[in-house]
Amino acid sequence: MSRQKKGNRYRLLVYYRTWNRLWKEMFAIGFLLLILWHFGYDSSFLHLTPLTTNLVLGSAVVCLFFSLVSFIARRLNYVQPFPTHLLLVTPLLRLNISYKRINSVRPIDVAKIFHPSKLSWSQRNTIEPFYGMTGVGVILYQYPLSYKFLRLFIPLSLFLPHTTGICLIVKDWMNLSTEIDSMIASQLDKRREKRKQPGLITDLRSD
Repeated sequence: MSRQKKGNRYRLLVYYRTWNRLWKEMFAIGFLLLILWHFGYDSSFLHLTPLTTNLVLGSAVVCLFFSLVSFIARRLNYVQPFPTHLLLVTPLLRLNISYKRINSVRPIDVAKIFHPSKLSWSQRNTIEPFYGMTGVGVILYQYPLSYKFLRLFIPLSLFLPHTTGICLIVKDWMNLSTEIDSMIASQLDKRREKRKQPGLITDLRSD
């Protein structure tokens, strides 16, 4: 029997947009602080003390470093179907979701699931650019880890409201949904085959 291949990687668009915006903002702040630090040496221009100048330089380095981290992190987020589980990767967490935990997979209207009137300003600012898109709703029987723990590493926009499940907003939602359904169906077929295979005791009795 040929081994089933893993699925494609699908970038999580909400994460990508957040980190992509963050690295640009941090870079701009860091660059401006470097300019301020550069002119800070000229006491006749800004009149900065040596301590203040060092603080400005330190802040610039921190901002530029975080900008670099954010630039890298924007690509470290995706979802990928595997033969036995669904892999969810974020810059801070790798989460394996067994197909046994999945109740159903269905398309969802992002604007209806995350209605503007029910979101805070920051949440609306994050999710609103994706209104009009269709996401993949993965309904779970139970989360692999406690919800409170997952909320420390995963934003609210990745959870389905009013139910146990996750919302995956990707470019090719139809292909992702098809791959997940295919993996789940393959797992079910394998379980049925194992149940049909006679064990040692059955073989002895048949003799």
